[in-house]
Amino acid sequence: MSEFNAIETKNKRNIDGKIVYTDGREKTLEYGITEIKRRSFWGDKTVFRVVLPESVTSIGYEAFYLCRSLTSISIPNSVTYIDDAAFYECSIIMDIAIPAGVTHIGELAFWGCNSLKSISIPNGIKSISEGTFRECRLLKSIEIPPSVTKIGKRAFEGCISLESIIIPASVTEISEFAFNECERLCDIYYSGTAAEWKKIKIEKRGNGKLTGLFGGAKIHYNCKEKI
Repeated sequence: MSEFNAIETKNKRNIDGKIVYTDGREKTLEYGITEIKRRSFWGDKTVFRVVLPESVTSIGYEAFYLCRSLTSISIPNSVTYIDDAAFYECSIIMDIAIPAGVTHIGELAFWGCNSLKSISIPNGIKSISEGTFRECRLLKSIEIPPSVTKIGKRAFEGCISLESIIIPASVTEISEFAFNECERLCDIYYSGTAAEWKKIKIEKRGNGKLTGLFGGAKIHYNCKEKI
């Protein structure tokens, strides 16, 4: 029997998703589901692996909140919206691939994903919401896409392993505590000029690494990638 239930159509193969639990049980997520509803798996510590069907377009509020046994999730390209606290404290997941078509990632979406080592923010996101990546303690580098204009309050607070970040010239505002407790942050690669950097509205509280206070990070101007 196939791992997934497949429905053959003329032009595409519609494949069901599934949930795998820590005790070996499996639950089918049928193709046709468009939303993982709010708090669908809230606090379920038996959710181990998730494959979402390609009909899903949004992941709801606190959908996988405190799923502390979740090790992997496959998010299809059909998803465009990830709501607030969707993966709050999914503390052992190490990697999440966010599809290129996602245009919104909510507040606290990945707060406390302590084992998350890498994540790609798609070009299309307009702002990094409040607390989105707070306490992602193993993230070492982040690239902000050129669609982003604002980095929200406490967006990367407590990312204690963060060493470098790429910030595009499109960013005009960085809120308070956005990079608070990022003590290892030593390199900022900014795609604009020094004059453009000075025009960014950077709240001083909790952003000493950006403002030069308390041993600020080195800012590399006119850099669209790490050197």
